[in-house]
Amino acid sequence: MQCLPEVLPAVNKAWRAAIERIVSFARTTLELVGLAALAAGLCLYLFRERLLYNPSVETESVYKAYVVPVIRQGDEFNEINLEALKKNDPEIFRKLIVEFVGKRNLGASIQATVRFFDDLIECHESLFCRIDNYGQFEEPILDFWYTFSPVILDSRGAAEPADFGKAIQAEAGRILTEYRQDGRIHPLGDNVRR
Repeated sequence: MQCLPEVLPAVNKAWRAAIERIVSFARTTLELVGLAALAAGLCLYLFRERLLYNPSVETESVYKAYVVPVIRQGDEFNEINLEALKKNDPEIFRKLIVEFVGKRNLGASIQATVRFFDDLIECHESLFCRIDNYGQFEEPILDFWYTFSPVILDSRGAAEPADFGKAIQAEAGRILTEYRQDGRIHPLGDNVRR
């Protein structure tokens, strides 16, 4: 039994050495994984590539089936109310669009379209998702937001969360600013934009 205390320090040293090797290996592995992730993220950012998910085909079919009809309703609204829109009075515009949406029962379709565009924008801005033909959606985003924004803003905090439509609002603002800077004012004119 006297040899037991003499053996314990040797066992402890062996265990410590084994644990230190494991910790050192784990640390090195984590550092390498971190560096690889950083390099991949940088490459993806620089070359605008996305990982994993590309819902372009599904997005196009949903867009054509559900979003285009809502945008056409908005175009019809703009044609019907062109003279009133030329006055550039936000209160008249708000009253007319709210009335139009109510008469046509478009509330649920507008909410679904907002969610579609918010998801589309979120995917476009993500490293893990990619929309091949995002540019084709810029003008519809602009049209939709600036036609139906009073209805969307009214639903925030009431029927929808407070951030409902914030992504499309920000993106429409960005697109409009870009149009103005490039001298490409939207075909409907700048007078209906706020």
